[in-house]
Amino acid sequence: MPIKSAIEKIVSLSGIKTALIGENTYATDQLHIVHPAYHTPPTPLAFNTLEGMSGFIKEDIDPDRVANEHLFIHVENYNRVALYGNIDASNENKRFCYAVAALKTEPYEFGDRGWVDIERFVIALQSQFVRTTVVDDIIAMLGNIASEHVKTKKDDGFTQHVQLTTGITTRSSVEVKNPIVLAPYRTFREVAQPELNCILRFKQINDSIACTLFEADGGAWKLEAIKNIKNWFSQTLPVDVVVIG
Repeated sequence: MPIKSAIEKIVSLSGIKTALIGENTYATDQLHIVHPAYHTPPTPLAFNTLEGMSGFIKEDIDPDRVANEHLFIHVENYNRVALYGNIDASNENKRFCYAVAALKTEPYEFGDRGWVDIERFVIALQSQFVRTTVVDDIIAMLGNIASEHVKTKKDDGFTQHVQLTTGITTRSSVEVKNPIVLAPYRTFREVAQPELNCILRFKQINDSIACTLFEADGGAWKLEAIKNIKNWFSQTLPVDVVVIG
């Protein structure tokens, strides 16, 4: 066989072949749809705040497009919100995401992993919780706790007695009643921080007193945060933008 004919034969064999077998069409290789440029998903804009996403929708998106495309906001969680468009039937039923707001913060660590000394605990109360009279009362109490030891009596999980200094040489025992209501910073700052019931506990670690907080609401605060975010967007954005969560 001449070299030219051999090359043409090889080229012809390298092409994708299809065959109808029964009611199904089979191909000799995997086929891929070549999409036009407008089918390529955009890179979502990233925001750290709800205000950033709201400003993007109100200032950078054509109002007619909002109405025609039915843009909607999905409150995915207490710390993440995404802006989506319609499902495109001509593009394999894909839905494009245009923007994402994700909260970047280090919230207070509850539970057994949160045991810290009194000084660090006071700093956490002041920096990671909404300032309330409850927070002020706890800080005032912690400022008087004796550093020698924790005196525990009648500890039933709801009431714990701790040693307090009342003078230069005398001390008295007071009750720490649980649960206490606190509002840690754990969702976007534009909305109210959900309150939750917490259990405050003390114990002695080596020669110092340690404190921690345990959550006692079963995670209900997350649902409250999502509701607060939805309400904020509903009051801030045009009525054509649907908010779901």
